[in-house]
Amino acid sequence: MNDRPTPSLDELAATSERANRGLLHQRRQLDEQVIVARDDWCLVEVGVNGHGEIVEVSVNERLLGQVTAQDLAQSVLQAARAAQQQVPSARSRPGGRDTEVRR
Repeated sequence: MNDRPTPSLDELAATSERANRGLLHQRRQLDEQVIVARDDWCLVEVGVNGHGEIVEVSVNERLLGQVTAQDLAQSVLQAARAAQQQVPSARSRPGGRDTEVRR
């Protein structure tokens, strides 16, 4: 049998409150985290937050004059997908080959 005393309702409530505060803290950190990825040609860099929402986009101005609008659109999509695919794994392990995590 278990020799430990049964926790009181106050102890259980306090434990639950600590767990809730911990989850809230993790959610806030996730909101602040920006995961950045580039397309294969380094034309575009896209940043997404911890929920996968695009929060920043930058374009390499030196290459911009050498590509078509369709190339630019494809680069944005590729970089955005790469960043969004890193969201779940970024929680346990930052970054990938062309990806970084900013806090």
